[in-house]
Amino acid sequence: MTILSIIVPLSFLAASVNSGAGTFSGALLSILLMVAGTGLAIIKSGKRTPRHEAGVPGRSKVGTPDTFRILEAVSDNFPDGLLCVLDQNLRFEFIGGTESFSPADRKKQWIGKTLSEDFHPSISQTAIADIRKVLEGREASYEVIASNHAYLVNAKPVRDSHGTITEVLVLVRNVTGRIKMENSLKKAQLKEKEFNILRSRFVTLASHEFRTPLSTILTSAFLLENYTGEDYEAEKKSYLDKIKRAVHNLTDLLNDFLSIGKLEEGKLKVVLTDIDLRPFLESVLQEVVSIKKARQDIVLKLDQDTETIVTDRQLLKNIIMNLLTNAIKYSASDEEIELYAELKDGVAKFRVTDNGTGIPESEQGQIFKRFFRGQNANNIEGTGLGLNLVKKYVRLLKGTIDFTSRLHEGSTFIVRIPSHKSIENQAG
Repeated sequence: MTILSIIVPLSFLAASVNSGAGTFSGALLSILLMVAGTGLAIIKSGKRTPRHEAGVPGRSKVGTPDTFRILEAVSDNFPDGLLCVLDQNLRFEFIGGTESFSPADRKKQWIGKTLSEDFHPSISQTAIADIRKVLEGREASYEVIASNHAYLVNAKPVRDSHGTITEVLVLVRNVTGRIKMENSLKKAQLKEKEFNILRSRFVTLASHEFRTPLSTILTSAFLLENYTGEDYEAEKKSYLDKIKRAVHNLTDLLNDFLSIGKLEEGKLKVVLTDIDLRPFLESVLQEVVSIKKARQDIVLKLDQDTETIVTDRQLLKNIIMNLLTNAIKYSASDEEIELYAELKDGVAKFRVTDNGTGIPESEQGQIFKRFFRGQNANNIEGTGLGLNLVKKYVRLLKGTIDFTSRLHEGSTFIVRIPSHKSIENQAG
């Protein structure tokens, strides 16, 4: 046991104290300390000694000078705690320890006084009542949080050579460090468990998501070999589109995994540039044309013709691309998707709206979690990384993301990104 001092069992106390020893001497000199693996220390008293001796701080009843010199050395080095002896009226006979009473004058002011709530944060009215019961032969042991510290308190009866309880030995131990260490270990274990779960999900998803587009590419390439005439232009275009989508999916998958690694390692840095919204958004839409379904239409609505914001171009592109890709995946082939943007009061607002499958209300609190995929998304390609990355990108740009969604009616995602210029103006 590495945290709490252990008191000698009562039968051993009686055996280890000479029959002629004073009660207080016998009590203190029979303390068994086993703190942080320091081992065993047993001190026995000698002859009966006078009941009073002046000049020794921290006690009212005494043994030999050598005895109390050792006692004071032990108690003053009692790690992170207090060692106290109380008489039958719960008056202090001895105080020692490194918790808060190291100075001699602090010890002196309590000797002879009755235990009260003002003595130490770990002592309450309830604790005093429990300690009083120790005089009846019971033991008191409890853990308490007080003044942002955790304390472990043990109180045990001390008997004289005739077996009569004459005093109470109280040990108070500050275990805040231990509690923090235990909490840190628990957090580390939870992180390790979470990592193992994520790793398992990654292997499963990666193997599936890589296999599907690769199979599509291989099959489409094989079929294209058989369509050599001009009569098969429509079929060739269809298979070429499948290849493009498959390559796009593979590229997105690899980019997502690479982005996660960079984010976890803190290597993803924000690079600020001037961005003209209209040409920027039009270029993004050109890139998603190859993956949209047949007859799907993406409508761009921009509040102003020419507006410029200062932010990270690549991160903003990743945010909008991910939101548009999700809208395409979860919408039917003849649905319209809307991308709306405006710049107002130094904040760029982007809104992506679809009329697709929507997100079940019971799952809306989890959609930004890594690898999470809704029950209605089992037959739709994806890794569950997109929205998790979007939220991280938005945070890097000091923005916000919100959404509304209804099952079978579609979803709307709104991202707000402050322009770097507006941030500078506010700071100034």
